[in-house]
Amino acid sequence: MTIQWNKVTWYSKLVAVILFLLVFLVAFKLGYGYGQLKGL
Repeated sequence: MTIQWNKVTWYSKLVAVILFLLVFLVAFKLGYGYGQLKGL
């Protein structure tokens, strides 16, 4: 089985970008919720 690196590369980059955005949004939501709890 040969690996086609060009397809794997763009696919992995796309997944990495999506995961990064999801983690950033979750962290932002948690930080905003924490600020609301503290009354800021």
